[in-house]
Amino acid sequence: MSPVESILRECGLAAGIGFWRFDAGRGLVHWPRGFGPAHDESYGSWWRLGEFGQAFDPAERAKLFDYFENLFEPERPKVALELPVNTPAGKIQLRIEGAPLTGVDHLLGGGLVRNVSRRYEAEDRARSLGQILDALLGSVQSGVVVLDGQLHVRRANGRAFNLFGLEVREGLEAANFAVLQARLPKLMLRDLRQAQLARVAIKGEAESANHLVEPVTWAANPWGRGGMVLVLRTTGAAVAFQAPPVAPPAAVTVTSSRTLLDYVHHPCLVIQSRDASIDFANKAARDKLGLKPGVRTHINNLFEVSGRHAPRHTYVTADRVNAIITLPMGARVTRMTDVDPDWLFVEYV
Repeated sequence: MSPVESILRECGLAAGIGFWRFDAGRGLVHWPRGFGPAHDESYGSWWRLGEFGQAFDPAERAKLFDYFENLFEPERPKVALELPVNTPAGKIQLRIEGAPLTGVDHLLGGGLVRNVSRRYEAEDRARSLGQILDALLGSVQSGVVVLDGQLHVRRANGRAFNLFGLEVREGLEAANFAVLQARLPKLMLRDLRQAQLARVAIKGEAESANHLVEPVTWAANPWGRGGMVLVLRTTGAAVAFQAPPVAPPAAVTVTSSRTLLDYVHHPCLVIQSRDASIDFANKAARDKLGLKPGVRTHINNLFEVSGRHAPRHTYVTADRVNAIITLPMGARVTRMTDVDPDWLFVEYV
């Protein structure tokens, strides 16, 4: 392997990207080392396609063979294949993309393979949290409406629909939310916009008008990237769901999600990458790292853990942090792009 190839291989492996080639005439595939079964110490390996396919589970193997067999079909649309592969280090999720090579006298193809395990795991966690949230929304007696940064309804429970004289129509989520959004009182929306800009919680009352079947009190709290969580209760009804407390300016995630994380047995943290400070740590993380409540804690090895630098001029200042710790290596790190791109979710499993 040449020095340039060595550098490219190491950089590609660190970035989770490799390059593959396929010789259809000989039925051979050249696969980068670290993205599949072990073969030898060279830069990647040539495999017979049938032998290489044994690294994939039987349910996924046919998809792999179909991908390579159809690679040279005329007018074939550009597609990508995602499936898990068994490696010496364990199972990882791959994304395979490629195309035939032109200008050659026999069937050759090539493309990229990416390790997308972290994204796949993050999507799986997001689906799980979404299912938990749906279960919570369905169990409370108050109306709950989740609005995005444009104050469009993104989620609501059945009680919220009932308070506005509506019934949920199965399979028509977007239409349901649009009708509910049109029935929100204009004065309420005006107050929500003001609270949204100020990033503060707000409360109010609404009479039985604007399609409301009875008077309600309501409370709203900011969440995510400019969104609001709205909770409606009928006047005099027992409080069945408390609006989350006002979040500090640097933390606008959903408080209920953080409460759920306290029941997770392994350490989980939310880190603000701009100043490398801990924004939230669940009980397992607080116990493991000795974190004290109310203390702004700085991470002095953010780059080593996540590969992301914080700006040097805001890395450590006396008015921002008053404790410094080193995080153990080996964490799963995910950017919380759905909430705030400057936040990192750090998990030790």
